[in-house]
Amino acid sequence: MKINANAKINLSLDITGKRPDGYHNICMIMQETNLCDSLEVNLTKEPIIDFWCDKKVVDKDEDNIAYKAAALFLKKTRAMHGCSIKLKKCIPDSAGLGGGSADAAAVLRALNELCGNPFEKKELIELGLSLGADVPFCIMGGTAIAEGIGEFLTPLSGIEKKWIALIKPDFSVSTAEAYRMIDSFDLPHPDVNKAAKYIKQGDMESLYRVCANVFEYAIAKNHPQIKFLKEYFMSHGARFAMMSGSGPTVYGIYDSFHAAKAAIDALNEPSYEARVAQFSCRNK
Repeated sequence: MKINANAKINLSLDITGKRPDGYHNICMIMQETNLCDSLEVNLTKEPIIDFWCDKKVVDKDEDNIAYKAAALFLKKTRAMHGCSIKLKKCIPDSAGLGGGSADAAAVLRALNELCGNPFEKKELIELGLSLGADVPFCIMGGTAIAEGIGEFLTPLSGIEKKWIALIKPDFSVSTAEAYRMIDSFDLPHPDVNKAAKYIKQGDMESLYRVCANVFEYAIAKNHPQIKFLKEYFMSHGARFAMMSGSGPTVYGIYDSFHAAKAAIDALNEPSYEARVAQFSCRNK
């Protein structure tokens, strides 16, 4: 079966504390987009995982999170069969857009359907958490507040389907590095609950005024491209601009595809990866 793995952006992101196990508690609003990788997942008679990706730089097969998702699913279901996975990448790597997590979530959803839905969505989300903190949201999709390390999800409705221009500058930031940087700064904290209230009210202008990303404060100190891209988007018609996740992708929110595309085209920076996408409002 063919399935899309949709990227996410963060509309607001706060770190609320460090846990005894070394992980961080977060409170953030996640938004699914229609920027996606595409996968073809099928069951096979042989009890092996046949994995192919058009970008071999992502990882060797066994280390790719999509492969790990298939191995976990087959182990948990004690399957006697295997599966084949063909993955075509469109989401930039190490970009703060949840590309790997989206791939893993898509594999879990596809295998669950192909095997007759042995797991309910809640169980599938719990399975996904063991692969990565963003996987549960990527299984659920839509718009949601994510808390804990990403396992506690509260769906939100009311958001307008806006267009977004996304630009990943010519560097990457590892999630581990981003958290180390966070720990070394005294950072302001956005009011995520207030942002959620404005989403429910459909009040996008008020939403833009309260959204922020604590990672952005830290990452931008060492990477001036973040500030440049935010200012660039705002000077080219964006309603709001912010870095997504642990970065370094910066997005601008627009009212139309043409406005978002025009902003991308005007930059004309070949070393940057640029995409245009739209909010996806899948909340099932």
